Formats: sequence, C-alpha cells, structure tokens
Amino acid sequence: MDIASFVTSLIIFLVLVLVFTWLSRRPGNAPVYYPNVLLRGLDPWEPGRAAGGARAAPSAGSSRRSRRPRPTSSPLAGSTPPSTSSSSPQNGSLRLWAFLVSVYWLSFVTYFVLWKSYKHVSNLRAAARSTSDVKPEEFAVLVRDVPIPPPDQSIKDSVDSYFRALHPDTFYKAMVVTDIKKADKIFQEIEGHKQKIAHAEAVYAESKTANKPEGTKPTHKTGFLGLIGKKVDTIEYCNEKIEELLPKLEEEQKNTLSEKQQRAAIVVFNSRAAAASASQTLHAQMFDKWTVTEAPEPREIIWSNLPVKIYDRNTRRSVIYFIVFLTVFFYLIPISAISAVTTLEKLRQKLPFLKVVVDQPIVKTVLQAYLPQLALIVFLALLPALLVFVSKSEGIPSQSHVVRAASGKYFYFIVFNVFLGITISSTLFSALKTIVDNPPGNFLPHLRCTEILCWLWARALSLGTPHHFPPEKEVPMQD
Repeated sequence: MDIASFVTSLIIFLVLVLVFTWLSRRPGNAPVYYPNVLLRGLDPWEPGRAAGGARAAPSAGSSRRSRRPRPTSSPLAGSTPPSTSSSSPQNGSLRLWAFLVSVYWLSFVTYFVLWKSYKHVSNLRAAARSTSDVKPEEFAVLVRDVPIPPPDQSIKDSVDSYFRALHPDTFYKAMVVTDIKKADKIFQEIEGHKQKIAHAEAVYAESKTANKPEGTKPTHKTGFLGLIGKKVDTIEYCNEKIEELLPKLEEEQKNTLSEKQQRAAIVVFNSRAAAASASQTLHAQMFDKWTVTEAPEPREIIWSNLPVKIYDRNTRRSVIYFIVFLTVFFYLIPISAISAVTTLEKLRQKLPFLKVVVDQPIVKTVLQAYLPQLALIVFLALLPALLVFVSKSEGIPSQSHVVRAASGKYFYFIVFNVFLGITISSTLFSALKTIVDNPPGNFLPHLRCTEILCWLWARALSLGTPHHFPPEKEVPMQD
C-alpha cells in the first residue's frame, strides 16, 4: 500500500470514528447504542460508565467486549467471522491448549451472558404480568374463524350467543371486526377539511389589524392543485363539504356494522382469570372453527390479517416457508454477483464515462476499499425488511408476533449462510482436500465449529428488531 492510500484510509477511519462518537453520545440514540443498559434500568450517561455498555461483572463483561468476534464486511447477517486458525500445532506445543482454553472460555462467557439476559427478560415479563395496572387486553381474547351464521342472524349475534352460552357468568361483550375502508376514507376527508378550516381561521385572525379590522378571508381554487377552477372562500367551502360528508359517514357506518362484519371478533370478559382461561380452552371440536387466542395490545393489532381463514393461513405459511428456504440457500448468489459487479474494473467497463473520475488516486483508493462493502451493506439491509414483509403476509394478528417470526427466519439465515456456508463448505472441504493430498502425518482439521457457534450466539446478543410501529387508524363507530 502506498502512502496516499494509507493516508486516505486513515482519514476515512478517523471520520467514521468521530461520527460514531458523536452519534453514540446523543441522548436520543441511547436505545440504539445502549439497549442492554436501558433494559437494566441504568443510566448510560452516568459518570464513570463505559461507553460500550453496562457495568457488568468484570470478568464476564470485559471478556465479552474483548474476545467477541466481529464481522469484517458488514454488520448484518452476511458478514463472516474472522479467521483465527493457524498452522497445525506441533507435538508438545502449547498453542493447542491455549486455543482450547480460549474457545471454552469464550463459550462460557457467551452462555453466561445469554443466561443473564434471558433471566432478566423473564423477570421483566413476570413483573409486567403481575402488576396491578389494568390493561384492556388482559380482559379480552381474540376469536378467529367464526362460522358462517344462519341467514336470520348476524356474526355479532352469533358470537354473543355462543360465548354467553359457554361463559354465562363471565362474558361481558363482543366486538366484531368490520371492514371500515370506505368509512375511513370519508372520515379522513372530513378531518382534512377540519384542518383546512383551522388553518384558514388562523390566517384570517392574523390578517385583522387596526387599519383593517375586518381582515381578509382566505380563498382558494377548487381545481387541480388549487391552480385552476372556481375561486371560493376556504372556510365556507370546507364547512359545506363537511355538512355534505357527515350524512354519508353516518350511513356508511350503519352499513359497515350491518353488512361488512368479518369472521373475527374481540370478546371481553369481566375478569382477567376468565379471559386467561378462555384463551387456553378449546371452544369447538373442529380445528377450523372458533380459534381463540390471547388478545394482543390494541396498538399492535394488524386488522387486515384478522379475517384470514385458517386454511389460507396454513397455505400462506407454507408458501412463505418455501420462499424463506429459497432465500436462505440462494442469497449468496446475488451477493456474490453484486460484489463482482461493484469492483473498480467493472465500473470502468460498464460506465466508461466515469474513467476520468475513478482514475483519480484518492477516488480510486476509496472505491477500491469501500465500494463492494457498501454495496453488500445496502443489499443485506433489505433482508430484515423482506423477512418482516413475508412474515406479515402469513396472516399473523399482531406486530410483535410478526417481529418474532421474522427474527426466527433471520436466525435460520445466519445459521445456514454463516455457520454451514463458511464452516462446512469452506473449512471442511479445505480440510478434506488437505487430507487427500497429504494422507500421511499428523493433521488437525481447523473446523472451528465451537468458535463460530460462539460467534453466532454473540451476534444474537447484538441483533435488534424492528420497533416503533405506527398505531392503526381507527374510525369511531356507533354501537
């Protein structure tokens, strides 16, 4: 490496370190850089606390920070653990014992941290479940696969009569899921006119002065983007539109409650014990009818997935698993293709007009060092979003279950692509080739299975999940 390349790489490294330091010290980024510290109820900005994490036990914490392998190409699943194997140890050498002690110590620290983390999460869950705070979802259950009622009975009447007969003393009420797309569209249009009125009234109030006490009422054109059409008074026009839409909304609400009921419902009980017992009780002899589970939090419900039938859910799940199978086993092909295309030589061939730019020494150094890695990072960043999308397509009823399903698929991706793809296809075949080429003598194949397993567990500790999902929009409906 020449001096110019070294200086360029050093400058880029220092800039990245400064950016990381600046971002990690901003209080708003604490959930990203210090999630474990916040989970333990500690303050990451407490004086004397290490910037890299919580003040854990000296031996376990320091060992985890110093010995945990780190990916070299990407912070995502496609990155590979660093190679630590060396030449085969000679007879009487202490290298083998040093390696074994290091591997087992790393394994012990990894499993200890996992055990402490899961114990802490379990305690948090137990504390949340045993709190005296009343949560609405603790008194309700989610009912799916409601059978088609008789012609003279609605789905709500069917759910009410069925659960009142099974739980006569604890049943409170049932709320049937309805299709409110059309009603929601009218409701959002009314809300938009109300916002325009509020803005126009504020502008009208500001226009009133001592010289002109009557002020100037805001106006706009009714045509495309307010550029063409008839010029009208904004306040009066929006009030007229609201008066026209309110009867339509009331009529659509009535039609929704009577004609657009879905085969799913939220059943509410008068006690937590009754709801918990109902969620664990089989309510029908046939598996495809009256599926009852615990109700998720209202802000996490995926309303569009609730009416999906059990046969459709099973079919979707099978299709999604097949797609994930293809993704896991063939994801390395597009990654390798992108890595090959994003090289400096390929850029010169495909984009010849960039030769003047890429031939500059500094630009050439940056592109050679970081362009393939950036392309891999961008490509691999699409994987979590893809897994969340396909998991949501299974018909899962809540956002939390979608995240859990996506995390499970992400774990399989890491295991099969990193562990099997690197250890089996690379290390094992290399060792077998060496054994075939040199059969006599002592040979110790460097499988590194224990090391890579520990690396996988260490990666699992640092994995994040999607969060901060926006709540579903609701339209107030009349009972």
